[in-house]
Amino acid sequence: MRVCSGCGENKDDKDFHRDTRSKSGLQSGCKSCRRPGLEKYYQENKKKILEYQKGLNKEHRAEINRRSRENNLEARLEYSRNYYQNNKDKHRERQRRRRARKRSQVGNVPAGYELILWRDKGGKCFYCHTDLREAGFHEDHKTPLSRGGFHTKKNLCLACPSCNLRKHTKTDAEFLRVLSNE
Repeated sequence: MRVCSGCGENKDDKDFHRDTRSKSGLQSGCKSCRRPGLEKYYQENKKKILEYQKGLNKEHRAEINRRSRENNLEARLEYSRNYYQNNKDKHRERQRRRRARKRSQVGNVPAGYELILWRDKGGKCFYCHTDLREAGFHEDHKTPLSRGGFHTKKNLCLACPSCNLRKHTKTDAEFLRVLSNE
């Protein structure tokens, strides 16, 4: 029980909002006393608040996601391994659907086309220019099949495994922007 600084009544702790800055961990005014002031502030500043939240959410969410991936890499890998072990049938089905999409795309690429790509790019990764002799390579779709890209010569490139796995479902332009910001 605590006394509200607004109405002076004794109220239960659940009637107060949390505040990590105070010693008690709760705000001094109860929820019912603070509500009219908060509603008034929101109505007067609604547009500004919504714009701030919209911008903050995009930028902040991206930063939080990036940090979370970095800080929880081992846990994420362990989760992925466990998920794969427990859901092999789902994984196989997803891979089967992807191969089917790839096969049904217009403009099939001839076997051995990666050798032509290798020669054209001098054995370098399309994105980071790493020597593919050392890193190995993946055949990558510049515009992913999942985003409407086609399995054609024009849409294929060779990428080092690191870039291809990081690129995920981004287009080549989106991924090059990400790399340029690093």
